Amino acid sequence: MRTQELLSQLPFKQEVLEFVDIIATSDTSKIQGYLQQLTGARTVPQIFIHKDCLGGCTDLMEMHQSGELLKQLKQIGALQ
Repeated sequence: MRTQELLSQLPFKQEVLEFVDIIATSDTSKIQGYLQQLTGARTVPQIFIHKDCLGGCTDLMEMHQSGELLKQLKQIGALQ
């Protein structure tokens, strides 16, 4: 919820930001297994920019506080 709240406050361009609720599916365990293969962690949320995993909620909050999150989002043209 914290991750979604933070990201929802940022001025993303239309259709750039996507939230995927894996709990709403019956494949939650399979998806977490796939995330573990990709990133080494089964926990959610996992935040990706393009194909790069930024980490989880704590990582995202730290990036936001340091200004790194906005910097990266601006570099890829994701913000209005």
